[in-house]
Amino acid sequence: MYKRVMLAVTVCDSDPNMAGFAVLTPAGLTFGNQAVNTTSAAKAITVANSGAGTLDLGGGTITGPNADNFAVQMPGAGQSLISSGSSTTIMVTFTPTTGGRGATLLIDSNGINSPQAVPLSGNGT
Repeated sequence: MYKRVMLAVTVCDSDPNMAGFAVLTPAGLTFGNQAVNTTSAAKAITVANSGAGTLDLGGGTITGPNADNFAVQMPGAGQSLISSGSSTTIMVTFTPTTGGRGATLLIDSNGINSPQAVPLSGNGT
């Protein structure tokens, strides 16, 4: 007697030689002194893909005790797919309340080293 069994198989390409790999420059952003409730000039983070496959940026989330003092602008449509050897730019601004401010920008992607954590800091004066 035979039984009919249904199987669900998921195939994943986990070969690190075929995956995207995010390299962020700089590794952190410091805004220094900024007038309270005044938005700083935007600072750039370059995301380069040093992997063999295409890197797909999923999004950026700011976390931490002063997350609301920072804002992120991710690449626009068509710029979130980064081919091997290419790069794109993420912009961050700082609108502080009084005192030392800190947060972390988490950048999600399909890269084998995702998520990337970027420390953010500044001082509201």
